[in-house]
Amino acid sequence: MGGVIVREVNENAAESRLMRRREFVGAMTMLALCPWVSARAERKGLYRLRAPLTQPLQGIYPALFEGELIVCGGGVSLELQPASSNHSYIYSLREDSWRVGPALPSALSRPYLVNYQQKLLAIGGYHETEGSVRQVLSLDSLSARWQRYLELPEARAAFAAAAIDSRLIISGGRKLMVSNVDLLPRYVNAAETFVYYAGYWHAARPMPTPRSHCATVVLEGRMHVIGGRQQVFLKGEERLRNLVDHEVYDPESGRWYRLAPLPQTHADCAAAVYGGMIYLFGGEGVIAPRRVSKEVWQYDPSLNRWQSMPPMPVPRHALGAVSMVDGIHLVGGSEKAGSAKVSTRHSVYHPEGK
Repeated sequence: MGGVIVREVNENAAESRLMRRREFVGAMTMLALCPWVSARAERKGLYRLRAPLTQPLQGIYPALFEGELIVCGGGVSLELQPASSNHSYIYSLREDSWRVGPALPSALSRPYLVNYQQKLLAIGGYHETEGSVRQVLSLDSLSARWQRYLELPEARAAFAAAAIDSRLIISGGRKLMVSNVDLLPRYVNAAETFVYYAGYWHAARPMPTPRSHCATVVLEGRMHVIGGRQQVFLKGEERLRNLVDHEVYDPESGRWYRLAPLPQTHADCAAAVYGGMIYLFGGEGVIAPRRVSKEVWQYDPSLNRWQSMPPMPVPRHALGAVSMVDGIHLVGGSEKAGSAKVSTRHSVYHPEGK
């Protein structure tokens, strides 16, 4: 069990790391000069259907644990009660089948699954009656039960999260605050970043762009946060705005860097790394008629460029994406805006068309 005391991150780097950081900053400066490319990629991506999810789910952050893909919690449908799930499902690539895994203690939408210190963590999320939660649960093995592990410094949902070496990193998301417009509690965008290591949460530099419903991947030891959504209040009315921002957090230096933005806004999308590239899938619009996207983008870190890839056969948002040996597995999501037409769809995408 870890503490919840928030300490300031020590920004004094060890001398042995100084050169590496300077090289990274120089590289980021050079890359920032390169524009993104929107031309259709020449490579032919290929989608293949796999065994569908046992239950329609959206708002999921699946993970690879003990060599298998696991999905926990998620939204079912606002028309159903409860509207979220406490079930977990485990996918075997060898058998192309799902089985029931250990259930969460309570139903949650958007718990973020992360591998950390040989455990699977389910971090934060939305509870039906409590709103966003602080709890972090842990699973020692796929045959074990979920246990209370620690608590977040603040209740969060729909944030960015990553485990890099011994650090667990949480940034952004939605948190509940009292509005200075009408003094009512509302969910607002968060920018705070917290890093957990050595038994404590440490306050780090905030993310430059406050947001929620973003896509997150780890590439070369750094956390990329891509797209997402902001709430803005105009004349007492809440408005939503999707983003193109692409920012990366370097845990060695504790700094954020801006990289090439998405060619267009995306939120409630999914992303994964495959073959050294970042792939981003789908998303949901916020302007009527709130179009759901089937678009796919590839990011090349060596060029700091995005390019368009063959689209998904079916538009989806709030889906999960996990890389396995045969490609990127795209799981669940909703085919229409909001929680309409929640899907069991499970397909695998291979960029090379294999």
